[in-house]
Amino acid sequence: MGNAVSRLGCTVVGYLYPMYCTLKALKNDDKEETKNWLRNWFALSCFFLSERLADPLLKVFPLYFEAKLAVLIWLTVPKFRAAELLYKDYFMPLFLRHENSIDRIFGNIQTATLQAIHFIAAQAFNYLKQQGLQEPEEPGQVNQESKTSREITDDSE
Repeated sequence: MGNAVSRLGCTVVGYLYPMYCTLKALKNDDKEETKNWLRNWFALSCFFLSERLADPLLKVFPLYFEAKLAVLIWLTVPKFRAAELLYKDYFMPLFLRHENSIDRIFGNIQTATLQAIHFIAAQAFNYLKQQGLQEPEEPGQVNQESKTSREITDDSE
């Protein structure tokens, strides 16, 4: 089929068509169709994540993009109901079995991320203080002691 045509087909079938159908379902306030497209997006996300991890190995195989296009068609076209099948038979049971562990892992990631952000922000404020810049007293307030870039330019002349 050709690498460029297959890649274009993968983009259309894997992204553009699901985006269009999701927007239509949301616009029409069709709850069942919206649920179907949420399942579809979940299945596509799992596929794209798996592909990202295995991509260096898979790209060397002949007809890789054609096979990828076939899988995307199977996942995306509602007639095949592949996303629903995967959701009900595999994804949801697996999730339910490991939900507490997953919640704990994401809770730990969230806590660690917030701690890192606070640490980095504190370091940035300390650096600014060392440079002679003061924190504003209130949000949006400019400290009178710090000079604007225009005042600094005027002083250097």
